[in-house]
Amino acid sequence: MKINIVIGGTFHIVMLAQHMIDLGHDVKIYSPTPSFKIRNKEVRSRMVYIPMFFQLVRKLTNKPMPSLCKLFDSVLFDFITSLIMRETDLLYGFAGNSYFCGKKQKKKNKTYFLDRGCPHVDYQNNLMIEEANKLGVHFSSLDKQTL
Repeated sequence: MKINIVIGGTFHIVMLAQHMIDLGHDVKIYSPTPSFKIRNKEVRSRMVYIPMFFQLVRKLTNKPMPSLCKLFDSVLFDFITSLIMRETDLLYGFAGNSYFCGKKQKKKNKTYFLDRGCPHVDYQNNLMIEEANKLGVHFSSLDKQTL
């Protein structure tokens, strides 16, 4: 099965993508994160880089961007991705970054899975700890007062 993943970041999709690859699916990931930042070579080779303008400015200047700039980036990223993404059986899109892609997918009567994330902070925290350990990266867990 051909699967496209559309996400405005990548940290939390490496395990998902690898699992789909392990199941024998043809996976492509559309993301504003450059592939060299992903340690997993198999996942990295399936990434398509689509930059977010204000995200690049933020990285270069080390200054926060207004919310409107972040929104503009998300909408533009989604729109450009919808124009260039390949035909696919299943689109796995993340909330805020896949409206146009999902609309295109649904017009073709294909499957669109929208990942809105789990709102429970304990679950998210535990998931981030687990994934960070698997990827060998540092994750600062929220303290008990925050949770």
